[in-house]
Amino acid sequence: MDTPEKVVTTSDLQALGQTIAEGISEGMRKNVPQKVTFGQYMKRPTTLHPKGPAGPQLAREYFQNGFRLQYDTLSDTQIDLLNKLDRSGRYIDRRVEVIYRPEGGDESVEIRWKCRTPDDRSELKGLARDFTDILTQIVAAQDEEDLEVATAPPRRHFGDSRAYRDAKARAEAH
Repeated sequence: MDTPEKVVTTSDLQALGQTIAEGISEGMRKNVPQKVTFGQYMKRPTTLHPKGPAGPQLAREYFQNGFRLQYDTLSDTQIDLLNKLDRSGRYIDRRVEVIYRPEGGDESVEIRWKCRTPDDRSELKGLARDFTDILTQIVAAQDEEDLEVATAPPRRHFGDSRAYRDAKARAEAH
């Protein structure tokens, strides 16, 4: 038994042609480059700032070995770590120095280490992989210091010696 062949009419061919034409025009419309304004461009996420401008912002001015750190060259992770720095000190085997300067209403933080010669630069290389690792170690050390201060016994005041406490206890007992 043979199946009857379907007869294709001109209206079917016209409908098929119309569908193909609409698909092609839609595809071309999607691939036309759109003009993007400067404000729209700045809101786009990047590899350094995946959240775009909604991500973290620099809380103060930061300097690395005398050069000002810019938002465009820092990652969101580095910005978060920089904003956690809150005091001066020497870290990473005393090779990295953090200088915190509250200057009136403005604050700045300078992070510096010896890097004049290749030997100076290679000294730090064994202790930290990159700038993010340096910041991570500094923040961890500052958190450790905060924990030590919080758990340390309270300091005694001047004149609060054992003899004084014994005399005071004897006087209260009478």
